[in-house]
Amino acid sequence: METESIINRFNAWLKRSVLVKIGTIGFLVLILLIPSSMIESVIYERQSRAEEAIDEISSKWGEAQLVTGPIVQLPYSKLVKTKTGVETLREFAYFLPARFKVNGNLKAEELNRGIFDAVVYNGTFNLSFGYTAAELTKLEIEPSAIDWKGAKLLFGFSDLRGLSSVPSLTFQNNQLTFEAFHPLVSEELPAAQYLAAAIPNLNSLEQLANVSMKLSLRGSKFLSFVPVGNESEIVLKSNWPDPGFDGKFLPVQRQVSDSGFTASWSVLGFNRPFAQQWLGKCPPDLGNSLATVNLLMPVDQYQKSMRSSKYGMLVVLLSFLALFLTEMILKIRIHPFQYLLIGAAMVLFYILLLSFSEQIGFSYAYLLSTALVVLLISAYSLSIFGKWKNSLGLLAVLSAFYGYVFVLIQQQQFALLLGSLGLFLVLALLMYVSRKINWYQD
Repeated sequence: METESIINRFNAWLKRSVLVKIGTIGFLVLILLIPSSMIESVIYERQSRAEEAIDEISSKWGEAQLVTGPIVQLPYSKLVKTKTGVETLREFAYFLPARFKVNGNLKAEELNRGIFDAVVYNGTFNLSFGYTAAELTKLEIEPSAIDWKGAKLLFGFSDLRGLSSVPSLTFQNNQLTFEAFHPLVSEELPAAQYLAAAIPNLNSLEQLANVSMKLSLRGSKFLSFVPVGNESEIVLKSNWPDPGFDGKFLPVQRQVSDSGFTASWSVLGFNRPFAQQWLGKCPPDLGNSLATVNLLMPVDQYQKSMRSSKYGMLVVLLSFLALFLTEMILKIRIHPFQYLLIGAAMVLFYILLLSFSEQIGFSYAYLLSTALVVLLISAYSLSIFGKWKNSLGLLAVLSAFYGYVFVLIQQQQFALLLGSLGLFLVLALLMYVSRKINWYQD
């Protein structure tokens, strides 16, 4: 009998002990970390699938384009002493224009693969450039060593499949014919693929003082130009309303609206870390000094879903604290399994958010997921509290928690400040609500 009495008293202590209840709630929170981490993996997987779909569309339409040029390639003869005498080698010198100007119009459109969208563009460009006399003395080349008949005009692109038509360029009433060109490995020119055109009747670079050409180019993701001129001016217009500007140089002027954007770059020779002429190997910074516009489709629903999931355990913990205080104040008992079911509903919120956001956008998905989960938990809590008044109170608390997280996600610069203040207010409210609870009562 005495043994049974001890066991009964111990069981009664387990049921009434505040410390055991808090420990049980903490254990349940740890258990819920497992499905939460699995949901984060699902978010990463869906984001990867979206990126794969974008890459597949880009590979068929045209990759991101990097335009390098114009570059004039001049062959010259170089005498080299060897053991057997003097040998004549054929080397190459490269020259960039003194003036370079681009006026382009990008027509962006959305292509889709399943539920995933990608932005592609079809651009038309008017290019103009001009050369001045080559400063051969700086390169230590004798003018007589230049083979002007072998002069070529080079343009580089990331993906030649994006060329909608053959570039049109007329020089001295002669239509230049561009062909595929493969630079020497040792030259290390920045773009992946090149076109080259022989320049007939060229005797001096000054003959290229005023040259213009038209270019039609398709691509995706982003478009970059190397500001090759000693004075470079690049003007781009597009119907895409959400551009991003990257690269070494930002636009000096930009106008962005719902109907598109206009941006212009102005780069001088001393703004860049490479010279206007070189021998053999390309300057290493030529391909890194870019003016870039980014036309990526904003897929922020995955980033926002991930940020929401980071707050998941905080929302669960605060909700469990609210239930625990309600349990203490109203003198009711909530079984750990009921806590677990409510926590599972909260974890399910994030998979609902991810699946809805891929269809209707993040904001509407968050509103819909919040409504479903909060209404489910509030309706279930009626079986615990027995009164609609208490269930409506829980509905208000949960709505406040999810609304608070939504505001934090939308903020960039003030997220830390708002988060800290919000937690401070929650802690103050918990202190106020629990101030009259007798924690040592039986």
